[in-house]
Amino acid sequence: MSKVGCILLLVVIWIVNTPAKAFWFDIPSSADTLTRHGTIEEIQRELDPENINVLVWNIYKGGLLSWNIDLERYARHKDIVILQEGILNDAMRAEFDASKKLQYSFATSFVFKTSGHATGVITGSTLIPSDVIYQRSKGREIIGFTPKMVLLTKYPIRKSDKELLVINIHALNTVSWKRVAAQILDALRIAKDHDGPVIFGGDFNTWSRKKEAFTMRAMARAGFTNVEFHNGNERMSVFGRYLDYIFVRGLAVKNSRVISEATGSDHKPLSANLKIIDK
Repeated sequence: MSKVGCILLLVVIWIVNTPAKAFWFDIPSSADTLTRHGTIEEIQRELDPENINVLVWNIYKGGLLSWNIDLERYARHKDIVILQEGILNDAMRAEFDASKKLQYSFATSFVFKTSGHATGVITGSTLIPSDVIYQRSKGREIIGFTPKMVLLTKYPIRKSDKELLVINIHALNTVSWKRVAAQILDALRIAKDHDGPVIFGGDFNTWSRKKEAFTMRAMARAGFTNVEFHNGNERMSVFGRYLDYIFVRGLAVKNSRVISEATGSDHKPLSANLKIIDK
């Protein structure tokens, strides 16, 4: 091996074995990973099994001016709001903390060292979740070496002894399909053991043929149905493949659409009205 090759190999080994804290971000402790925001004025005790309104949206870290206007508008009549790329800067924290209709659970993927701002996924709901857990990806992005996050929340259902499981994913991006597969499979293990309906939504980063094929195959094998949209081609796509999805198990789709008029992110929100069929 040449001298240059040896140097490159040593650099790669150092990157792989260097703790995350040596980089430009910090991984919070388990006690600091989950935070709650918002105070619901009229708490919904249980979900209506005939009418569950869901919004899925990558909000691009609030990078576009109208993100909060769109969020208030399109989350207004939703029971469950599933967001990716949240960031707890002053503006977004204030928006979540001021919420009176939804309580938000924020799962921090990592914290920027320079600003101290946490970034991660957020699930909002009109009722208090009975359980909240998270899965920080074992894999890391090739670019930036950061992890991604999955947030899992459960909610009681009216006239049922079962609960709705909601899985919110921001999948790894600059990695091989096998790294994405591992992240998705970790979440599906929780879904497999859950006796009740499940919503699995978010930004799957399925921009390659292998990532898309694996995701579709894994979700189908786990008993999930891919929610279709009459205007689905208006979703965010990379290399001709969509990134954002809603998959459901034990639920029927009453109606669904891509909110193409939203301008608050580079992604378009996905909206679905669902009905539980497996009580």
